[in-house]
Amino acid sequence: MAHRGAFKKNALPENSIAALKEAIRLGCTGSEFDIRLTANDSLIINHDAHYNKLEIEKTEWIKEAKENNIALNAWTINKKEDMEWLLKEGFNFITTNEPELLFSVLNLEK
Repeated sequence: MAHRGAFKKNALPENSIAALKEAIRLGCTGSEFDIRLTANDSLIINHDAHYNKLEIEKTEWIKEAKENNIALNAWTINKKEDMEWLLKEGFNFITTNEPELLFSVLNLEK
């Protein structure tokens, strides 16, 4: 899997169409990239929830994804309050650097 496309060798922007096409050209099994829904219902590839100081995150996409049987995976969630929010919203997967904290939030401490 290419993380944010194949961007390093050719100095392509991360999360760009060019980096994704390069990952395809290389024959990568897949690419992880970030998609955001803008306030005017456009999908864009962008890592952060802002672009040129514009907020682009909307939460209606969560409901729409669930209605279309799309699994939701949040990446990389390391704060308790963010984990709690994602669980409340029904995310299927939470990728974290803090699995012990996530297990604590889930009440699954070992």
